[in-house]
Amino acid sequence: MLPNSAMSTINLRQIEAFIGVIESGSVTRAAEAMHITQSAASRLLQRLESDLGFALFVRVAGRMTPTEDAKALYVEAQRSFIGMRQIEQAAQRIRDIGTGTLRICVMPTLQQGVLPGLVAEFCRLHPGISVLLDVQSHHDVVHSVLRGVVEIGFATVPLDEPKLAISLLSERAAVCLVPASHPLAAKRRIRIEDLRDVEYINVPGARFRDQIDRLFAEHDVRRRMRIDARTILAATALVASGAGVSIVDPFSLESIDDSRLAARPLLPSFNVQVGAFHNTLQPLSIVARKFLEHCERSVQGTNSVATKLKASPR
Repeated sequence: MLPNSAMSTINLRQIEAFIGVIESGSVTRAAEAMHITQSAASRLLQRLESDLGFALFVRVAGRMTPTEDAKALYVEAQRSFIGMRQIEQAAQRIRDIGTGTLRICVMPTLQQGVLPGLVAEFCRLHPGISVLLDVQSHHDVVHSVLRGVVEIGFATVPLDEPKLAISLLSERAAVCLVPASHPLAAKRRIRIEDLRDVEYINVPGARFRDQIDRLFAEHDVRRRMRIDARTILAATALVASGAGVSIVDPFSLESIDDSRLAARPLLPSFNVQVGAFHNTLQPLSIVARKFLEHCERSVQGTNSVATKLKASPR
């Protein structure tokens, strides 16, 4: 049994040097493996012997030969050292990327396209983490972040919430979505006046719908509104089926590839901003901070919305 004083002073580097000499038979080779000088390795061994109170090696024919006490210690030290190294490696992984579960929440129009791709790439880069991806209304995304249910929310911004720190990820113009067979599809751009008395399909999102309603009111344009779609997928399917036209945020169209649809710039145009946000009163975990940085790097310079939809006529 080692004295308590010895147990309190032995450190990982001493054990590493001890095991290195046992396995290589040389202080020089042990020092090389530890990336330290031979004299530094010798001092580690001398300090270890001093702390333990017994000799560990004798030099025989130029080779470091372990004593019987050292051989007994090696069996225990190797087992303990492997465990300590695993702890050290785990700590390094946590410093680098963190561990556990990344909890994020997105509004429905962002559940397709770029964001799932960012999550998938992040998981490939960091196989030690897991992801909880929730989809909620714009209002519920904000409140999930405020309540600490998730760490990062993704939704349209700006937000009037002083407790939230917001990173603007993208800003793009809203588009008019029409059936490819509709006469409006022949236009390069669609003016708001072109939608007078046209069958119009409402899309989800109170803030976005308020912007659209103001636009129609300001230009005194009356729509025929008989269909109110509760999801963007339902709205695009309805447009593709010829039920009407719609004004949509461009992020909704990232993953849609349907020859029955045509997306056209809207005049007058207005931009839609998407941001990532977190609660300033709750520090982000390492993994959440890394994911936010990953998103910010990845979206820089991208502007691929709706390029797969039927191109505008020349």
